[in-house]
Amino acid sequence: MSSQPTILVTGASGFLGGRLVEQLLAEGRWHVRAMAHRPGGAVRLARLGVEIAWTDLLKPDEVRAAVEGVAAVVHCAYGTDPRAARATTVDGTRNLLQAARAAQVKQVVHISTIGVHSYSPPPNVTEDSPCVKSRDDYCNAKIEAEQVVRNICPTATILRMGNIYGPWSLPWTVRPLAHIGEGKASVVDSGQHASNMVFIDNAVEAIRLSLATERAAGETFFITDDPCSWAEMYGAYATWLGRELRSVDSNELRSYIWPAWYNRWGSLMREIWQGILVPSMRYTAFRAAVSPRLGAGLSRLWQKLPVAIRYRLVGDPMGRSVPAAAEFADSRPATLPPAGLLELYAGRTVFSNEKAERVLGYGPCVTRQEALERTRLWAEWARLIGTT
Repeated sequence: MSSQPTILVTGASGFLGGRLVEQLLAEGRWHVRAMAHRPGGAVRLARLGVEIAWTDLLKPDEVRAAVEGVAAVVHCAYGTDPRAARATTVDGTRNLLQAARAAQVKQVVHISTIGVHSYSPPPNVTEDSPCVKSRDDYCNAKIEAEQVVRNICPTATILRMGNIYGPWSLPWTVRPLAHIGEGKASVVDSGQHASNMVFIDNAVEAIRLSLATERAAGETFFITDDPCSWAEMYGAYATWLGRELRSVDSNELRSYIWPAWYNRWGSLMREIWQGILVPSMRYTAFRAAVSPRLGAGLSRLWQKLPVAIRYRLVGDPMGRSVPAAAEFADSRPATLPPAGLLELYAGRTVFSNEKAERVLGYGPCVTRQEALERTRLWAEWARLIGTT
């Protein structure tokens, strides 16, 4: 038996969890137990020779077995299957934290997102600012998961990660490269607004510092790199691909979204739902104007609808399902960012690392120049871009 303390990493077959497992093994301080759900998603783990705990977070018995003998837990897992995304993210977190409490686990680091403050928070947002529900089910589930963490394990450290890019990042590297390469991507307002990106190895460094810092217990931190714009990030991607990065004005772009939906009956139905019924059920205007009790009831009813049905009615706000498309006046085809990404690309808020710097000693250990170079080399290897 290893004399090293055991650390459990959930979501170890995923992007962040997988890289964290690699770094923890290289550090040599921990015996690493990697939690994964399906063997098919654990190819990267198999080559590491790490202990794997095959676990369904929604099955308490399996979760209790996974945390047995564990000194620390880093909870990276979240729901990705639309049919059970919220349950995995919220109820799975509850099962994990209850098992960790029963097993007297000493440290818990919970991975969350800056998205709990909505796509366009006020410019002075801090870790103590209230969370704000948005149109994104993932972010809303993360808000609930944070509440579960604080209720069950008040000493847990919560890391609200920025948009994590780098090798293997599907939303912020792989997908943007594909869209830019196909000429189907645009930045908003010349890409001048804050991207709040964080390189994968810097995100892992923040986790490592949280585990090593006693003062991190019970605290919440924003984790991002130094401020950079969407133009800096996606401009680099466009350069690698030899493409021009197009820009659209946010006000002009909004005027094109609605007419484009009239081209298909299904899209027209989505407009009716999103423009009339969904705000009534999900936002406070209807509740205040008509009946708080009725509005709250409709909101609960909406949340009980299967996610797949909600996506069909209003689409996925972050574009994970159906991209919006339109033709501009000059006849150039352009893919409109979905409503969520449009709001994100137009956001002006820079999430500050000040608290993480002060308490954890965090600072990006990999510079943006080096991070982009590592990402470029990986993208060449993965054949996402041509070789130089």
